[in-house]
Amino acid sequence: MFKERFHLDNNNPNILHDEITVYDHALTRPWTVDKTFRHNPNPRPVWQEFVCEENNRHINIGNEDYMLSGSYAGNWVMTE
Repeated sequence: MFKERFHLDNNNPNILHDEITVYDHALTRPWTVDKTFRHNPNPRPVWQEFVCEENNRHINIGNEDYMLSGSYAGNWVMTE
């Protein structure tokens, strides 16, 4: 079961919070994440375009690149 709550930040009305809580018996306790979104006052903002290709075996986490191992065993290996 999911519970989702949207609210504006008390100190900054340009920040929107999206709190998502997961209730699952497979977890030892409820799991919560707070995603924040910032309002861009620019009437013509620059939209970033991202392409998510099917069967892509590469992933970026922070500044590190990973690739799914060739055996498809579900192991991620760091690329250099």
